[in-house]
Amino acid sequence: MNNVIPQEGRWYSYRGSRELYQVINVDDSDRVIYFQDMRGDIDEVDFDEWYAMDLELLTDLDELELFEDDDDDYRAEAEWGRLHAQGR
Repeated sequence: MNNVIPQEGRWYSYRGSRELYQVINVDDSDRVIYFQDMRGDIDEVDFDEWYAMDLELLTDLDELELFEDDDDDYRAEAEWGRLHAQGR
């Protein structure tokens, strides 16, 4: 069980893996968290599922570079996230 609070716009990773997720909406009334992966696919989990996941908050956008691979689309999306966060 994790104690990582979901925050809209923040990136999370599964501990020990290359999977990244960005929270796009937290619906407190329905107790649902909507998130997208690096490729833009959107999914949802309820609060219980979220807290059962082994997640960690990425505290620095430079950490996204650690997850880049040789796939150009993957790298471009990570770069988009960095530019978006910088307001460009």
